[in-house]
Amino acid sequence: MNEEKHWKMPDWIRMNMISKEGAFTMAKVFITLTGTKHYFGNDFLEKGTKIRLEKEPDNEYDKG
Repeated sequence: MNEEKHWKMPDWIRMNMISKEGAFTMAKVFITLTGTKHYFGNDFLEKGTKIRLEKEPDNEYDKG
């Protein structure tokens, strides 16, 4: 039996998707990294570096 698995797309992904001729693509999302020069200097982040963003559970601005 061929079962289809369905999952609910998280709201933050759905909000950042745009329709282009019937196909959905991700919209560009811009973020700001603060405090990096103080902690890591100028050379740790280069174009193309992958970063992982995590919500802080105790940060009232990160809820949602």
